[in-house]
Order: sequence, then structure tokens, then C-alpha cells
Amino acid sequence: METVLDSFNLFFNSRMMYKILSYTNQYAFSKEPSWKNIEISEFKVFIGLLILLGVYKARHEPIREIFSGQDGRSIFGNTMKCGRFELILRYLRFDSRNDRDKNEKDSAIKEVFELFRTKLPKGIIPGENLTVDEQLVNFYGRCGFKSYIPSKPGKFGIKLWLLCDSKTGYCFNQIIYTGKKRKDDKPEKNLGVKVVLDILKTCVVNFKGRTLVTDNFFTSLSLAEELYSKKLTLVGTMKNSRKELPPQFTIKKKRDRYSSLFAFKQRATLVSYLSRKKKVVNLLSSLHNSVEIGSTVEKKPHIIDFYNQNKCGVDTFDKNVKMYTTRRKSRRWTLVIFLNCLDTACYNAYITYATKFPFQCNKSDSRRKFLIELGKKLIEHEEQIFPLKIGLVSKLSKRKRCSFCKDKDRKTSTLCNKCNGPICKEHSLNICSYCLK
Repeated sequence: METVLDSFNLFFNSRMMYKILSYTNQYAFSKEPSWKNIEISEFKVFIGLLILLGVYKARHEPIREIFSGQDGRSIFGNTMKCGRFELILRYLRFDSRNDRDKNEKDSAIKEVFELFRTKLPKGIIPGENLTVDEQLVNFYGRCGFKSYIPSKPGKFGIKLWLLCDSKTGYCFNQIIYTGKKRKDDKPEKNLGVKVVLDILKTCVVNFKGRTLVTDNFFTSLSLAEELYSKKLTLVGTMKNSRKELPPQFTIKKKRDRYSSLFAFKQRATLVSYLSRKKKVVNLLSSLHNSVEIGSTVEKKPHIIDFYNQNKCGVDTFDKNVKMYTTRRKSRRWTLVIFLNCLDTACYNAYITYATKFPFQCNKSDSRRKFLIELGKKLIEHEEQIFPLKIGLVSKLSKRKRCSFCKDKDRKTSTLCNKCNGPICKEHSLNICSYCLK
């Protein structure tokens, strides 16, 4: 890996693109018999433009305005026709409807998503600490497994379980949450434990010797013991309603502020910390096995300090991805998931590139420059061969008769950029941007 394009190809390779193009061309041809198939080079240009849309933060702007010569940026109009870009975005598909498994809610994108997931761990070696948490991809359309999380800014969307590096936010694995699986009309139990074990099992990387940091949805004594048997340690907060907690750990009264209680088992340590009045924080750790309290006024146990330093891996990933996201408003949940995968690939590519070339990525705007360079690398071989029409440079406020049409009374609002005379579509000249210069 030597260039930004090489780092991106680790996660979004040609095999996955060909798979998407086969389904997209098949669907588009069924809707338009005159459809011109999308080639791999054109699709790379489409991906590059999507990345640049995210960098320029134009996700809420109309596409026709972005591609216009006056209000938009010239790189979009010079690279691809606006209508072609809209058609590709409209017809983008990730499976064949005839082969879709009706028993699986995410089957419309599962094949492509599974291909993408296997590429995620190939960038960097996992750090000492990893974080498991949820990500809510905002979506308000129809979806059989749409989630509602009132604590999130968007509240409605598609939930994904993520495994990220605690330090960099690099994403090693993703799982789409399609809802609780019911057996015998009873809700599924111990979902948090099953999610953690599943996200580790389906990842091709061996995480032995690492520490997993989780919140109170996942943390339990049974999970800590299961991970310990796999040579993994666990640090996480616990709900006060957990049965394995001693009664003394949930009592808020008759306790001093900044006081701590410890309990030890063969493979785990429990700590209860009273941070402020009537606020008890309980943590479980299979990494720590001693009473260690800080020397500050708050007298926080070292377990809590360790948790606070390493709990934000998924939050770091989600925050950075949203900064330059390619997501656009859509009623199709499959397109939303695909654009989220593209954001993940771009972020992982940046972390991979920054790990190998740290001196080139040590500034605050280095990620923005990385994405701009990546987008231009994907479209550079197409930018100078797209035919432009000379007459599209300027427009008339009032339509006039074409200067070259003698027998026909044809009116137009387009001006020639050389003689400033009105010119119709038939008499305008096609010329590439290179020759125009």
C-alpha cells in the first residue's frame, strides 16, 4: 500500500463493485430497455463524486444545483452528466429480487454487506483495547427493522453493532440489527452477550490478549467468564438490576460521597463508586484484580479511569464519519446502508494510510485532504474526456431564435461562449474540457 487509492481498495475492491454493477444493470435494463450498462470505470467515477459531495458537505443540496456550472463546482459537471449521476443513484441495487430470501429481513443487501465485512479487518493490527457499541444510521422511510432510540439525535434509523479500536475508532466489524428473534413467542434473552460473541466470532482477526470495553447493555458476569475462556478481558459498566450484583452495591443511602466498594471473584472484580449524591456507578472488570484508587479529591478507582479513557471507540468512529458523510436523503434503506459502508471504507482507509505515513497525516485537516485526493484519484481518468457543450456556459433570461436555424423557427435559451449568439442543441459543438483549454 503506497497511495490513498491503494488504502481505499483494501475495503472497497473491484470484486464488490462488479457484484453491485451486475445487479444494478440488470434492474436498470428491466426499467429502461435502452439502458447503457455501467462500466467499472464509470462506477469508480460515481464513487469519487459521492466522496467529494461528502467532503464539500453538500448532502442536503439538490443534485442539479451541485452539477450546474454557475452555482455548483466545476469538477462535478466536467466529470459526469447530472442526469446520468441521478439515474445511477436511482437504479443502484445490491441483489436480485427473484433470489431474495424472504425469511431474512436484510437479504436485499446481505450478499454485498457480507463481502464488505470481510474486508474491514485488513487495514491495521488491533490495538490493546476494543469497544463494542451501537451505531444508529438515520433513516425515516419504510424498513422492517427500523429502530427507535430516543437518546440519539436522529432517534429513528437502522441500528448496527460495531467493533472499533478504542484509540483510533477504526472499525473491525459491523452487524446489522434486524430485530429480536423470537422463539416460542418469548423475547430473546441475553441479547448483549450474544451480540458481543457474534461480532467477535464473525471477524476473521484473532483478538486474543485484548481488552473489550462495553456499556451496561452488554456487560455481565457470564460474558466476562466466556471472554476469559477465549483469552480476552472485559471492562464495562453494569446495570443496578443485574442479579450478580451484591445488595450493598445498589444501596445509595448511608454512603459517603466518593466512596468505593470492591468485590472479588476468581476471574472478575466488581467496584461500586458513589460519584455524587444518589448516583452509584457499578463496573465489572476481568482485567483488574486489586484495590487501586486515585489520589485526587474524587478518589476514583483506576477501573473507572481505564473505562473512561477507552469507552469512546465507536463514538469516535461515528463522529468522524458524520463529519464528511456521503449519505443523502433517501426512502431506500439499502442505499442508506451502502452509503454508510462507503463512509466506513473511507474512514478505515484514512486510518490505515495515517498508520503507515504518520508524518503526512499529523495536521487537523489531513483527513479532509485525504478524501479530496481520494475522490480526485477515482475520477481523474474521466475528468478530461467527458464531452462538454460549448453552448452550456451561459444562459439567456429570455429565449431567442437560433442563429443557425434558417428554415426552422427554433428558439433556445443557450448562448455560444465565443460569439454570444443564441444556439440550439443541434448546432452546438461537443468538445472535451482538455481541447477547450
